[in-house]
Amino acid sequence: MRRMTGLWVLALAPLACDGQLGGGCCPPTEESVAGLMQFSSADELQRYFLEQGQMARRCRGGGAMDGIGLFMAMAPEASGGRQDGSEAFSDTNLQEAGVDEADVVKTDGVHFFIAAEGQLRIVKARPPEELAVVGQADVPGQVEAMYLYDGKAVVLSSVSGVPGEHFAFAADGQTAVTVFDVSDVTAPTVVRSMVFDGWLNTSRRIEGRLRLILTMYGYDAAPQDPDGWRPRQYIGDGSGRFETMGRYDDFYHPVTPDGVGITSIVSVDLDDLGADPQSVSVLGDAEVVYASREALYLTDSKYGYGSTPRQTTVFHKFDITGDQVVYVGSGSVTGRVLNSFSLGEHESYLRVATTVGWMGGQGADTLRTQVHVLGDSGNSLVEVGTIDGLAPGEDLYAARFVGDRGFLITFVKVDPLFVLDLSDPADPRAVGELEVPGYGEYIHPMGENHLITLGKDADVDGQMIWYQGVQLCLFDVSDPNDPQLLDRVVLGTRGTESEALNDHHAFNYFADQDALAVPICLSEGGLGGPILGEPTFRGLYVYRVTPGGGFELLGRIATQDEPPLYCNWWTGEQEWTRSVFVDSDVYAVTSGVVRAAPLADVSSVPWSLDLP
Repeated sequence: MRRMTGLWVLALAPLACDGQLGGGCCPPTEESVAGLMQFSSADELQRYFLEQGQMARRCRGGGAMDGIGLFMAMAPEASGGRQDGSEAFSDTNLQEAGVDEADVVKTDGVHFFIAAEGQLRIVKARPPEELAVVGQADVPGQVEAMYLYDGKAVVLSSVSGVPGEHFAFAADGQTAVTVFDVSDVTAPTVVRSMVFDGWLNTSRRIEGRLRLILTMYGYDAAPQDPDGWRPRQYIGDGSGRFETMGRYDDFYHPVTPDGVGITSIVSVDLDDLGADPQSVSVLGDAEVVYASREALYLTDSKYGYGSTPRQTTVFHKFDITGDQVVYVGSGSVTGRVLNSFSLGEHESYLRVATTVGWMGGQGADTLRTQVHVLGDSGNSLVEVGTIDGLAPGEDLYAARFVGDRGFLITFVKVDPLFVLDLSDPADPRAVGELEVPGYGEYIHPMGENHLITLGKDADVDGQMIWYQGVQLCLFDVSDPNDPQLLDRVVLGTRGTESEALNDHHAFNYFADQDALAVPICLSEGGLGGPILGEPTFRGLYVYRVTPGGGFELLGRIATQDEPPLYCNWWTGEQEWTRSVFVDSDVYAVTSGVVRAAPLADVSSVPWSLDLP
């Protein structure tokens, strides 16, 4: 059946509220003003926290947040590349070239660096017949993901403080950054460790600058010291240092107050690990985060009630080209954004795809997709062009902005692919449309003129829509006015799932070999409609993909020997699967096993390594 997203639940759920503004609790009764203001003193920062904290407690009914114990922390490029010019290899699937994203597996083409199970493990991958763990080291807390940069493995993990130290927002947990020197892969060594208040929303790395986006809440904190309202950090350099993050003038609050959530952008210089981290903080929530090579955007949705439900998405733009993060300006658009792929920057213009209206109840007849183009004007992001009224009555399921073009997928009973001409920011236009059975949730460019989409097939039974197997589609968009479906493949029956539907890092297209790898948990034998199939396989499907040949299945690599009990990625049977291509070989990597095969005979799987 059709899904209801968390945003819909939040917007339609009844709230106990006194009508005032509050971050994520009391919906605004008037339009929010998009903008940030810098604090002029520590006392002003303290007063703001106090006022917003009281308001948040009223919204929450006065309940206290439960504290958590302290965790015993340990002591102190774009996808693809070549190792010494010999072999091409794939790396993390990125939204923007040159803007690296953290993931659980990174590679230099010879070794795999795997961050999982509380450890950094280094696996020798070349040649594949010599697969072996050659180095490993403990990582504090719950490992989230990692970066690989200039002989360093930078591991991000969730922790609960540092022994004997007090974090201002302990109830929200902390984020640890542990930097290993991996120039000797057999002996990874910690060269810097840091712990910051807040949980990890996301992160990005551009060359040697790592940006962490951290979120925390201060509902019940009541320090007497004006500086006590600021989040704190611990720097593990010798004896270690515990200090507040940023000065009071590194903090901003929205013109329209947004509660006591704090979103911090923390900058770590990976080229100079002796330099102190820098931070800029906004006293407000950040939902979707998007980064280009030049700018980072924080978004926050605002809800309103009345004769027609209203939603506005506010954007705060920061310049990230220098060592310091600098606030540029703010703006807003109608509607809600789906994920980071709903945003894309090109030649200093931000393009945003939003959904306006709701699936049921008030405003259902206004459900549609919009595209907004925003440009800088002083300290504001001003809308310079709009596309409105796309796909009335349908939800936005996927978006991608590539250069002067954009691509959208909406869905209600069939999947319309829209092609957008964005070459003139003042006159964006939808120029092409194509309907396809089922829907797509992820759009991946394959060269300049083709797209691969990943989604689900759908069985339409009157007004009921039943999702079926995982669907791959290949499109020709060389003529933007007339997009063409070149091939369509459906894997399994109802119950089949792919981690890549929710995490684009699990999707791997390797142009050097025209190869595609997608993790699949396969269900077979379903009868259509609501009847689930039986899980029979979990692992990697590998294809050759060409415009002329479509999807050619090269084989599959099982990542577990027994059929799975469930095809839900949240059951904990196996948390993630990644693929890596090195020259003409493909690897399937999980937290428990690495398996590899030549592309010429994928299903043979001649090489395997169980991870300790």
